[in-house]
Amino acid sequence: MGAAPETAVTRDGYDVIVGAGLCGLTAGYLLAKSGRKCLLIEREAAVGGLARSFDLDGVTFDLGPHVLYEKDMSRGAVLLREALGDAPVVKRPFRYAIVSGGRAFKMPIILDMLAYPLRYKFEIARGLVRKPEPGSHPASIRHSIESRFGSSFYREVFGPMIAKKTGRPGGEVHVEWFIRPPRDVKNRKKPPPPRHVRNFLEPLKNFFSQKNYLYPVAGFGEYARRLHRSYEAAGGRTLLGCHELALSLSPGSVAGIRAGGVEYPVRNLVWTGSVNELNRHLGAAGSVAAKYVKTWLVFLTYNGKRPDRHSFVYVYYPQDGVIFVRAYYPDNLYGSQSPPDREGICLEINSFPGIEKMSEEEIIGACVRDVEFLGIFPASALRSKKAVGLADSMPVYGIDYEETMSALFAPARNYTNLLAVGRTGGYYFCMSPAAVDQGIDAAEHLLAQE
Repeated sequence: MGAAPETAVTRDGYDVIVGAGLCGLTAGYLLAKSGRKCLLIEREAAVGGLARSFDLDGVTFDLGPHVLYEKDMSRGAVLLREALGDAPVVKRPFRYAIVSGGRAFKMPIILDMLAYPLRYKFEIARGLVRKPEPGSHPASIRHSIESRFGSSFYREVFGPMIAKKTGRPGGEVHVEWFIRPPRDVKNRKKPPPPRHVRNFLEPLKNFFSQKNYLYPVAGFGEYARRLHRSYEAAGGRTLLGCHELALSLSPGSVAGIRAGGVEYPVRNLVWTGSVNELNRHLGAAGSVAAKYVKTWLVFLTYNGKRPDRHSFVYVYYPQDGVIFVRAYYPDNLYGSQSPPDREGICLEINSFPGIEKMSEEEIIGACVRDVEFLGIFPASALRSKKAVGLADSMPVYGIDYEETMSALFAPARNYTNLLAVGRTGGYYFCMSPAAVDQGIDAAEHLLAQE
């Protein structure tokens, strides 16, 4: 690391935000709005992070999908709706499905459970009325699902999906990866609400309650674009396409950051990129590493429409041999706003044997093959294709992840003006409103210090 510039640790320094995803954009916007001198640094050529949208062959795709529920009153969701303003949106019911044994198991379950195999219904009914054993703690996803839905449903439906999405069997994945308890800016779990206002079925609400979502007609990336416009209108600066960074460290604080060949003095640093990369900059790489999954997204467009269309926003395909684990359909998100003569599909690949040795063209070819194999679109109708690899995009929590996190963030705790937050910076597998909420917390924490 270079020597700290003499003027670095002063009130003239920048509040620097590394990463222009929803978390970083929110923190930057609120700090700039409060009159702070802000610098937003992003390695990509556009803002949004995982909440970006683009056009391919006249179809609007997202690096997603992302879902913002209409009646979500969390601070993050409220800020996103305010940022969107009067932009046109599509409002539709949210449903997804897991395909297993030739049938689609719909989520939320609602009344579909009545058509489940008899052994599923018996085990689910028994689990819903059974009281948990005193002192029991379902640490793994497998234990949590089996305790409520039974071993048959887990083994044949949910378990294979978790294994294919995370690359680990559900017995090795912590249940908090699935239920996502909120965290503070120090990456500690926030205390739960008082017991008398907690619903004992809260962890199961996504299985049983149907909600409407709001989707911008211009793509989910419109939330990020509008947040960024508000940030710059408040006086914030932005550096895009910055692939090389270097930190200047002084005892107890980050003094400066070099980006685009220029050294900037740092007042505070909000880091939302990979925490592994942060630890490399802090000279602490190799002690403990966060476990991320690299995600491949393959975007395809086809002539015509699916012969068997459903209203699912996305569908999981956990069976062996199919390269992707999830497919989402822009048509199902946008409804009548979709092109009339073509349709798109986005395929998510998280864990597949040998994928690290496959070329991009081989990955796309395997996706086209499996789309046809599943009867979704014939290969002859293919119009266009695109693949995007997202490194360190999905944190996966092992059973001992809390102990791992304690060591993972120990280097950052040595610097009083450094916060590591968000999906990748905070090693926090969260949805969009929770990422925004972390940005709110980061801004409020820094403003409250002074």
